[in-house]
Amino acid sequence: MKYFNEKEIILEFFINHSGWLSGFTCGEGCFNCSLLPYPKEKWGVQLGLDFNITQSTNDRRLLEAIAEYLGLNRVRSMIKATI
Repeated sequence: MKYFNEKEIILEFFINHSGWLSGFTCGEGCFNCSLLPYPKEKWGVQLGLDFNITQSTNDRRLLEAIAEYLGLNRVRSMIKATI
């Protein structure tokens, strides 16, 4: 996807090649589901859902386009820890 530098072009690509995103996620991402203690809820827990894809910061436009396509609310950058 490095040849696509405009988010609109990437979104159009997703619409025309919907299988690409599932394959990319299978190789580069994951879904997480967790139950978090939350006393205010009826059952005392809250469902936590996460969708993660790890890429270089050079691919931020791609990640922003994926987030927009899926209706997700943010793309977060993480700083690599050094040992």
